[in-house]
Amino acid sequence: MKFFSNQIDLIFKKSQLRFLTWVLCLINLSTAIYWKIFQESLNVGANVCWPLFNSCENFVTPYLITAMLVTSALSILLLILQARSLVFPILTLTFLLKLSLYLLNYSFSHNIHVLIFFIEIALFTFPLKSINIKLIILLFIFWSGLSKLNLNWMSGLELKNYLPDLPIKGIEWVSTFVVILELVTPFILLSRIKIIFHYAWIGLVVYYLGYAFVAKNFLFLFPAMLMFYLVFYRQALNKQERERLYKSYHMPEPSRAWVALPMLLFALINWYPLASHPVQAFNNNPLKLRKGKVPLECLVKTLVKVDQSHHFLSEDHIQSNGNDFKCFSEKFKDLSNLCNLHPNYSKATLIRTMYSKELTTQSFTKNFHIEYNCLTKRFL
Repeated sequence: MKFFSNQIDLIFKKSQLRFLTWVLCLINLSTAIYWKIFQESLNVGANVCWPLFNSCENFVTPYLITAMLVTSALSILLLILQARSLVFPILTLTFLLKLSLYLLNYSFSHNIHVLIFFIEIALFTFPLKSINIKLIILLFIFWSGLSKLNLNWMSGLELKNYLPDLPIKGIEWVSTFVVILELVTPFILLSRIKIIFHYAWIGLVVYYLGYAFVAKNFLFLFPAMLMFYLVFYRQALNKQERERLYKSYHMPEPSRAWVALPMLLFALINWYPLASHPVQAFNNNPLKLRKGKVPLECLVKTLVKVDQSHHFLSEDHIQSNGNDFKCFSEKFKDLSNLCNLHPNYSKATLIRTMYSKELTTQSFTKNFHIEYNCLTKRFL
């Protein structure tokens, strides 16, 4: 209990961490509302399993989202009532609920959620919270810029759906500008020079707000909100330096090694093969332009074999923007529901083949070919 008490004292005695606590509570509430309202549109009412898992039950998902909605709203109420001793455990519970939902449904995955998770971990556990959180935010921005060093982004293909009226050359310029912005501004935000700090900060806020508006993706409002933490941190640092001559410390400061540990963990998680990362391990030239796998469209064919006859069901030709999981192959591997479409299908063998085409390819490639027997309810 002393650990939790110490964490509460460390958080609420600094203005920038108090502000961050408000931001995280609002982000958690917004995420819960978004997952609650748009769950069906995200994945047609079913969970998309992470590649590590063979199956992921979705019956608990609605209950977890409701619980997260309640705890995140309660945390804001406790902040208003200044019940600080209760805010920390409620925030921790919200974190665990959100993490469970994230691991249960691959369609919820996003680098911004990973950023929020690491900020919460740094806030809840690590010493030197303020500097750790600042560096994690800056690393996220820089890593985002690295991840865009691929052919799909640099050619403007990923922005084409969002800016259809802009000429392709203009989209290429916008794509290049975004990469430069994300690669350069983290270093500028480390500067103590006030004017260039403000220019970099304004540029990132405008970028995140603009991206959220153009892509119609409210998740990019979260980094824009976190940008204000950098301003609060800078003001607190200036105030601390002014007071340093008059302040005496009764206990030693934590080792600066605590700054490196969260940064290292954040980098390793983003480097992991299942994460969205800019480079591959053992790649001789990590910044080499590489073809990203962003499905543009997919084709699903289903053949029904009953006794000696067979026929095709309607062919599914699906358009995707690469981020909506419409062409995620795992969604089409469940054939058991088709066995109930017709009485004759109870003894049928269902054969499904899926093809997909990426942004940078001209022809379809086969994703999978599976056969399912409705009588034995097993794959062949």
